[in-house]
Amino acid sequence: MKNIISSTILLTVLIMACDPAQNQEGTASTLTTIDSTKAEVAPADTAAVEEPLEPEPEPVYSFVLHENQHVAYIKEDKIWFYDLETHEKALFPEQEEVFNLAFSNEDSVLYYTLQSGEDNSLVLYKYDLQNGGKREPLTKFQSNGPDYFITATDEERAPLKIVGDTLYLPCDYIWETFSFNSVYKFNLITQELVFASGNNPLYRLAYEEGMNNQKQFQSITERLKSVTIDNVPELFYYADGDSMQLTRTSHMERPEEYTGHIDYQISPDSSKILFSFISGFGDISHGPYMLVNTDGTNQKLLVEDGLRADSEKPLWVNSISGYAFLNEERDLKVSAGKENKLVAIDQGVSYFDVQ
Repeated sequence: MKNIISSTILLTVLIMACDPAQNQEGTASTLTTIDSTKAEVAPADTAAVEEPLEPEPEPVYSFVLHENQHVAYIKEDKIWFYDLETHEKALFPEQEEVFNLAFSNEDSVLYYTLQSGEDNSLVLYKYDLQNGGKREPLTKFQSNGPDYFITATDEERAPLKIVGDTLYLPCDYIWETFSFNSVYKFNLITQELVFASGNNPLYRLAYEEGMNNQKQFQSITERLKSVTIDNVPELFYYADGDSMQLTRTSHMERPEEYTGHIDYQISPDSSKILFSFISGFGDISHGPYMLVNTDGTNQKLLVEDGLRADSEKPLWVNSISGYAFLNEERDLKVSAGKENKLVAIDQGVSYFDVQ
């Protein structure tokens, strides 16, 4: 019995000796029992663990295209629509910077791109101009540099072109051929994106996809011929067995010195002709770009040097039987009717398309 008591006293002394609270005079000792089943665990370091970000919802727009708003253009990176009847302009509500755009000819659908990232890649969006609603992201055109979709000669923006169910975006401009060297092809139905490289893709695609196929080219060259008269090249238009001399007439003006004509285009209704005089040649041919009726009347000078901007040639607007075009000062204009009356739309325009 004594041994048990002695052991108990010794254990108590040892506990008190190890308890600092017992070494302080006048301080009572308190024993605390810890329930291990309720022990607190230190929170883990959550700074290195990031939850995946939910994609921001696409903005909803109520913008609906009016009947005569057949011209769309970009000014200060914003999209505007022009009414050919009332001459009023409407601003599309996209808040981000727009790079280029394209109208769908089959329905009222607008396709446009926004720049993304430091390398200026382009994200393609689709918007229903008939019903409004959300913009729909379709695909991303990867860039290989800040100027991948810009021409090196005139800093033009690479054009979006729709042919059938395929949308084309050229890229990678090279000086050797003064053209884009590669192209993205995006199928609007299957949404398959294909990248193809090769020289002069716009011209190659024009033949392959029918934008300017060989049959059409032969038809134009058969109807428009440059004939040298008194050592001066003159342009003739042939139709129904008759010929009309378009140059050196009371209706035509031309440079004092020029070596020929180039870049012919006949309107879809065969009422008008676009062509350029070759009045100089440096890196490429240079000369004024002209519009004239096929009967030789109402000749108009559209652009002083129309051969410099291959990707921004005048575009036919069927509803007014005329053309929309940009001049060197970036003024957007349209020609209208048989008189080829030139109407100014806006200034400082970087890009345009028509429906």
